[in-house]
Amino acid sequence: MSHFGLGHPFLAWVDTIYHLPSAAVLTNGLISSQFPLGQGTRQGCPLSPLLFVLILEPLAEAIRSEPAIKSICVGGRQHKILLYADDILLTIEDPGVSVPPLMSLVDSFSRISGYRINRAKSEALLLSSYCPGTCLAGWDFRWSLSGIKYLGIMVHKSPHKMLQLNFDPLFREWEIDVQRWSSLHLSLSGKINAIKMNLAPRVNYLSTMIPLWIPPATFVWFQRLVKRFLWDGKSPKLAEKKLYPCLTRGGLNLPHFFKYFLAFQLKQLAHWYVPQVDAPIWRSIEQEMVGVPLGGVLVSKLPVPLRDHPTISASFWVWREVARILCCHPNAHPLASLWNNSKILVGGRPLLWREWIAAGVLCIKDLFDGEVLCSFGQLRERFALPSKQFWRFLQLRSAVQSLLRKYPEAVHSHSLLGTFQLGFRSGHLASRLYKCLIDPGMEVSLPSQSAWERELECSFSSQDWQVMWN
Repeated sequence: MSHFGLGHPFLAWVDTIYHLPSAAVLTNGLISSQFPLGQGTRQGCPLSPLLFVLILEPLAEAIRSEPAIKSICVGGRQHKILLYADDILLTIEDPGVSVPPLMSLVDSFSRISGYRINRAKSEALLLSSYCPGTCLAGWDFRWSLSGIKYLGIMVHKSPHKMLQLNFDPLFREWEIDVQRWSSLHLSLSGKINAIKMNLAPRVNYLSTMIPLWIPPATFVWFQRLVKRFLWDGKSPKLAEKKLYPCLTRGGLNLPHFFKYFLAFQLKQLAHWYVPQVDAPIWRSIEQEMVGVPLGGVLVSKLPVPLRDHPTISASFWVWREVARILCCHPNAHPLASLWNNSKILVGGRPLLWREWIAAGVLCIKDLFDGEVLCSFGQLRERFALPSKQFWRFLQLRSAVQSLLRKYPEAVHSHSLLGTFQLGFRSGHLASRLYKCLIDPGMEVSLPSQSAWERELECSFSSQDWQVMWN
């Protein structure tokens, strides 16, 4: 641990905790005598996973630095290994060349550390159809043609097949649960609580982890099963839409799985609007594929290559579905991109001005001070635009004014868009986005905003709070 730069006090603490450790076994209320632990840690020790990560890091670093193991290069970065606790996922190419040095490193690490990989449980998934069949033979692990499971998610090279592999088993499991619970004579609130504790976490986990467009019909299956469970297969006694709002709004807080999915996907889209230094690595991958500001993908007609791309097209359709729920145009709102926007035209064509993009002028809101269109002098002061851009400013102002005549709501920010813009700084983003989708007319305040309102005995609009927060 000293090689990782951990100081002497920390090393002394760990040495004290693990100096001559002992344990006992509890069986049917009887406690055995103490016995020394020669290796490993006590069961349930909170320090154990942290130490394990440190121990595994030399293997990960050796794999990263081994040039014979060919990684996949996307977004200007080499992607070779992903680690989560003791789950290791490798993304390599040319297995005939890359796998032998990989297994050699693993064997060397095993001899030194005593750590063993269960090769019988190790699987490999072929993503390319150009790999010869000879590469699939002669290894200790299994090549899977039906997908591999990583962190509870079935991964498959076909997006459609991936949805089937994850949602179909869950639907069958939930059907069995419903049949078993139907004989318990639960109250309506009890049934909703069972759904929130049992089904909702499993469905929401898939919605969070799978970055694909999941058709609404997939969630309709679950909603029908929920409806049958709530009313014992009889006609509903309450309109379904009255069950979804929270208790304070007169509902019963029944989860709406499709809107949860939209909220989780919107949470990822919020990464498109954070500064580059705060953005996750995958944003650079999507940026390289698109080639224009990512927000421009949401307001333009997708070209054929992106139309067939599973994650980019998913973001496109999520944005449009959210705009439909909010009753606004997907191209005309404060967060809509100025660039590649099919509703902001100069000479009948969308705009893509690299100098303005580099200066940070990205969205419709960047051109406004409140609800007033900024002058060129204000934009120069805010974004350091050169004076020679004045003619382009006049063109852009004319195009935006034309947009406002048709869509005057383009300068008015919905509470969801304000929440979306605040992003991860305010916490619990997906939960607050979901509340906005369930009840679009409700103002969703942040915990910090509510605390200040109670302290000052006044209230703030979402726009006022956003200005103060920034």
